[in-house]
Amino acid sequence: MDLIDYRSDNVLELRGPVDRTTGLAVSGAAVTAFLYNVVKDTNIIELVTRLSEDEDTPETAISVEGILGFTDTDFVHVELDDGTVHATTINGVPASDVITLTVALPSAASKGNEIRRYRLNTLCKHISVHDATPWEIGDVCVIPTDTNGTVSTAVVDQVLKLDNILVIDSALAAATLVGKEVKARLLSSTAIPCASYGAFPTDAASTVLGDPAWGYRGPLPDTDFDGYDPGVDIGLKLGDRVRTEFNLVKGADVLVRNNIATVMAL
Repeated sequence: MDLIDYRSDNVLELRGPVDRTTGLAVSGAAVTAFLYNVVKDTNIIELVTRLSEDEDTPETAISVEGILGFTDTDFVHVELDDGTVHATTINGVPASDVITLTVALPSAASKGNEIRRYRLNTLCKHISVHDATPWEIGDVCVIPTDTNGTVSTAVVDQVLKLDNILVIDSALAAATLVGKEVKARLLSSTAIPCASYGAFPTDAASTVLGDPAWGYRGPLPDTDFDGYDPGVDIGLKLGDRVRTEFNLVKGADVLVRNNIATVMAL
């Protein structure tokens, strides 16, 4: 599906999905699909501040230029004067432009040296992203975590566009490393059920990727357009580039198949 017909009933369709690792088709069991706004796809970047004073060993309370976004138990790197970095965590909620480290500095760090958050903890609500410009208050924010198969889903409460920070309404489900993708889920967090159709092949010889004779279909009714209820229903709009992620279960694995379409008045 390349186009979504604006204000009409549509059908999401995934034709002939194949597991590329084996060449075999997935099962004919029902699957789920989520819609995402492609324009808002971004990724987590390091949150950076700098020392506002010279610090030396065995200091744990370091003075910084700003604490926005840093929180208790975040994982940080402190740039040392010898060219190495000191990896530790934050011990307590930063306040008065002071960050307290769990493990003291092993050597000197001069004013202007960087402090970088390289992993976000489960208390984190400030997500530093590559580009926050397209995001809006009420967007549903989805972030994969370091725990396999776990994602954090939250609603964006604030968009700090100058700082490229998304402030979310609930903390992350698990620790999240810098570099993870941040996606904007459309139509709330409710999955769209997709039923199987056609005769699913059972061997590699009869499996053709993209075969229109078998696959999955699910409804996208016209009531899903233009509505905007933050955190509940975010409607599709003309011109939206929409990615449909179909989540297929095969044994113990979840296979993701993508399809991108544009909302158009046909």
